[in-house]
Amino acid sequence: MLILTAHYGNWELLAAAHGLTGLPVSIVIRPLDHPVLDELASRFRRRSGAELLAKRQAVREMLSALRRGRMVGVLLDQNATRAQGIFIPFFGVPASTSKGLAVLALRTGAPVPPIFLRREPGGRHCMEVGPPVPPPPDADVVAYTARLNQVLEAAIRPAPEQWLWMHARWRTQGREVD
Repeated sequence: MLILTAHYGNWELLAAAHGLTGLPVSIVIRPLDHPVLDELASRFRRRSGAELLAKRQAVREMLSALRRGRMVGVLLDQNATRAQGIFIPFFGVPASTSKGLAVLALRTGAPVPPIFLRREPGGRHCMEVGPPVPPPPDADVVAYTARLNQVLEAAIRPAPEQWLWMHARWRTQGREVD
């Protein structure tokens, strides 16, 4: 399965929680800019049993992980370059969003459940697992990506303070058409 998630709640503990279940999980990551912090984060992620898939070679590695029976986690709330993304509304503003998750789900038939680890009062966490997001009947990548963004919005809305995204989600801008 392909897991839809975001930089929401405690996404780092989400991978560790999957490791405790014994279910094999792979995570698509973008290396951190600072090498020492990147190594520290990678070590923590691997300790839970998570396999790390580099964003640059993600499609090939994601297909391999799926063939090996692994769950593959994708944080879809990141800005995509113009070449990698399609402009889909995110909280009402066009955001360049990776179409890779939708393409892979449509190509493989893998279900895409949304999973989030929300922080609760008292320092506890609650894992929220939703039903798989159904693909559109016409296998429309744009429509499916838009639906995935809507699912992220619905998860973030109840506690927006738990959405940690310090980078410019809407950094890539569309071209003006005259």
